[in-house]
Amino acid sequence: MIDTEYSDIDPPVITKEKRKFYETRNFQINCLAFLIGIVGALSAYGFRLLIRSMEFIAEQFKLLTEFLGIPPFLPIILLPIIAGAISGPIISKWAKEAKGHGVPEVIEAVELKQGIIRPRVPFVKAGVSSVCIGFGMSLGSEGPIVQIAGGIGSYAGQKFKLKADE
Repeated sequence: MIDTEYSDIDPPVITKEKRKFYETRNFQINCLAFLIGIVGALSAYGFRLLIRSMEFIAEQFKLLTEFLGIPPFLPIILLPIIAGAISGPIISKWAKEAKGHGVPEVIEAVELKQGIIRPRVPFVKAGVSSVCIGFGMSLGSEGPIVQIAGGIGSYAGQKFKLKADE
Protein backbone atom coordinates (compact mmCIF):
# COMPACT_ATOMS: atom_id res chain seq x y z
CA MET A 1 0.00 0.00 0.00
CA ILE A 2 1.47 3.33 -1.06
CA ASP A 3 0.99 6.36 1.15
CA THR A 4 0.18 9.16 -1.29
CA GLU A 5 0.61 11.88 1.32
CA TYR A 6 4.39 11.35 1.39
CA SER A 7 4.84 10.23 -2.19
CA ASP A 8 7.61 11.66 -4.36
CA ILE A 9 5.31 11.58 -7.36
CA ASP A 10 2.95 14.34 -6.22
CA PRO A 11 4.42 17.84 -6.44
CA PRO A 12 4.14 19.93 -3.28
CA VAL A 13 1.14 22.20 -3.22
CA ILE A 14 1.84 25.81 -2.31
CA THR A 15 -1.27 27.83 -1.77
CA LYS A 16 -1.59 31.45 -2.83
CA GLU A 17 -1.51 32.52 0.82
CA LYS A 18 1.77 30.72 1.42
CA ARG A 19 3.25 32.15 -1.74
CA LYS A 20 2.29 35.69 -0.69
CA PHE A 21 3.86 35.09 2.71
CA TYR A 22 7.17 33.92 1.26
CA GLU A 23 7.28 36.80 -1.19
CA THR A 24 6.64 39.50 1.39
CA ARG A 25 9.21 41.95 2.57
CA ASN A 26 8.87 40.76 6.17
CA PHE A 27 9.93 37.26 5.27
CA GLN A 28 12.94 38.59 3.36
CA ILE A 29 13.92 40.83 6.27
CA ASN A 30 13.59 37.94 8.70
CA CYS A 31 15.84 35.77 6.53
CA LEU A 32 18.37 38.60 6.36
CA ALA A 33 18.18 39.04 10.14
CA PHE A 34 18.81 35.31 10.60
CA LEU A 35 21.91 35.49 8.39
CA ILE A 36 23.14 38.63 10.15
CA GLY A 37 22.71 36.84 13.47
CA ILE A 38 24.87 33.96 12.26
CA VAL A 39 27.54 36.32 10.94
CA GLY A 40 27.37 38.29 14.21
CA ALA A 41 27.89 35.11 16.22
CA LEU A 42 30.83 34.09 14.05
CA SER A 43 32.33 37.56 14.41
CA ALA A 44 31.96 37.31 18.20
CA TYR A 45 33.81 34.00 18.08
CA GLY A 46 36.51 35.54 15.90
CA PHE A 47 36.77 38.47 18.29
CA ARG A 48 37.33 36.07 21.18
CA LEU A 49 40.08 34.35 19.18
CA LEU A 50 41.66 37.74 18.50
CA ILE A 51 41.65 38.49 22.23
CA ARG A 52 43.33 35.14 22.91
CA SER A 53 46.03 35.94 20.36
CA MET A 54 46.69 39.30 22.02
CA GLU A 55 46.88 37.54 25.40
CA PHE A 56 49.48 35.20 23.88
CA ILE A 57 51.52 38.18 22.66
CA ALA A 58 51.28 39.77 26.12
CA GLU A 59 52.44 36.52 27.72
CA GLN A 60 55.42 36.37 25.35
CA PHE A 61 56.27 39.97 26.29
CA LYS A 62 56.17 39.02 29.98
CA LEU A 63 58.45 36.04 29.32
CA LEU A 64 60.87 38.27 27.40
CA THR A 65 61.04 40.80 30.23
CA GLU A 66 61.55 37.98 32.73
CA PHE A 67 64.38 36.61 30.57
CA LEU A 68 65.99 40.07 30.42
CA GLY A 69 65.84 40.37 34.22
CA ILE A 70 63.30 43.19 34.30
CA PRO A 71 61.19 43.26 37.49
CA PRO A 72 57.94 41.25 37.06
CA PHE A 73 55.64 44.16 37.98
CA LEU A 74 56.90 46.30 35.09
CA PRO A 75 55.17 44.38 32.24
CA ILE A 76 51.90 44.51 34.17
CA ILE A 77 52.19 48.31 34.17
CA LEU A 78 53.64 48.66 30.65
CA LEU A 79 51.23 46.45 28.68
CA PRO A 80 48.07 48.54 29.32
CA ILE A 81 50.07 51.69 28.57
CA ILE A 82 51.21 50.17 25.27
CA ALA A 83 47.61 49.16 24.47
CA GLY A 84 46.40 52.71 25.13
CA ALA A 85 49.21 54.15 23.03
CA ILE A 86 48.20 51.87 20.15
CA SER A 87 44.43 52.25 20.41
CA GLY A 88 44.15 56.00 20.97
CA PRO A 89 45.65 57.16 17.66
CA ILE A 90 43.89 54.42 15.68
CA ILE A 91 40.47 55.40 17.03
CA SER A 92 41.05 59.13 16.59
CA LYS A 93 42.29 58.71 13.01
CA TRP A 94 40.03 56.01 11.53
CA ALA A 95 36.82 55.62 13.53
CA LYS A 96 35.88 57.98 16.34
CA GLU A 97 32.64 56.02 16.77
CA ALA A 98 34.68 53.05 18.06
CA LYS A 99 35.43 54.86 21.32
CA GLY A 100 33.61 53.94 24.47
CA HIS A 101 31.78 50.84 25.59
CA GLY A 102 29.99 49.94 22.36
CA VAL A 103 26.36 49.61 23.43
CA PRO A 104 25.69 53.36 23.85
CA GLU A 105 27.27 54.04 20.47
CA VAL A 106 24.99 51.50 18.77
CA ILE A 107 21.93 53.00 20.50
CA GLU A 108 23.04 56.46 19.38
CA ALA A 109 23.42 55.26 15.80
CA VAL A 110 19.95 53.71 15.83
CA GLU A 111 18.22 56.70 17.42
CA LEU A 112 20.08 59.63 15.88
CA LYS A 113 21.75 58.39 12.69
CA GLN A 114 19.04 56.24 11.07
CA GLY A 115 20.94 53.10 12.11
CA ILE A 116 23.98 53.99 10.02
CA ILE A 117 27.33 52.73 11.30
CA ARG A 118 30.31 53.14 9.02
CA PRO A 119 31.66 49.81 7.69
CA ARG A 120 35.12 50.39 9.14
CA VAL A 121 33.87 50.71 12.73
CA PRO A 122 33.50 46.95 13.43
CA PHE A 123 37.03 46.28 12.19
CA VAL A 124 38.56 49.13 14.19
CA LYS A 125 36.56 48.19 17.28
CA ALA A 126 37.59 44.52 17.02
CA GLY A 127 41.26 45.33 16.57
CA VAL A 128 41.56 48.02 19.20
CA SER A 129 39.43 46.25 21.80
CA SER A 130 41.25 42.95 21.36
CA VAL A 131 44.59 44.68 21.94
CA CYS A 132 43.28 46.50 25.02
CA ILE A 133 41.61 43.44 26.56
CA GLY A 134 44.44 41.07 25.64
CA PHE A 135 47.08 43.39 27.08
CA GLY A 136 45.32 43.48 30.44
CA MET A 137 43.19 46.60 30.50
CA SER A 138 40.14 46.30 32.71
CA LEU A 139 37.54 46.07 29.93
CA GLY A 140 34.78 43.69 28.96
CA SER A 141 34.15 42.07 25.61
CA GLU A 142 30.34 42.34 25.54
CA GLY A 143 30.15 45.99 24.47
CA PRO A 144 32.60 45.57 21.58
CA ILE A 145 30.73 42.46 20.43
CA VAL A 146 27.49 44.47 20.34
CA GLN A 147 29.15 47.22 18.31
CA ILE A 148 30.81 44.75 15.93
CA ALA A 149 27.57 42.85 15.28
CA GLY A 150 25.62 46.12 15.08
CA GLY A 151 28.06 47.39 12.48
CA ILE A 152 27.60 44.20 10.46
CA GLY A 153 23.82 44.61 10.62
CA SER A 154 24.07 48.25 9.63
CA TYR A 155 26.28 47.39 6.67
CA ALA A 156 23.83 44.72 5.50
CA GLY A 157 20.94 47.15 5.88
CA GLN A 158 22.78 49.73 3.78
CA LYS A 159 23.66 47.21 1.07
CA PHE A 160 20.10 45.89 0.84
CA LYS A 161 18.71 49.46 0.95
CA LEU A 162 16.52 48.87 3.99
CA LYS A 163 14.65 51.77 5.56
CA ALA A 164 15.61 52.88 9.06
CA ASP A 165 12.55 51.27 10.65
CA GLU A 166 13.33 47.97 8.96
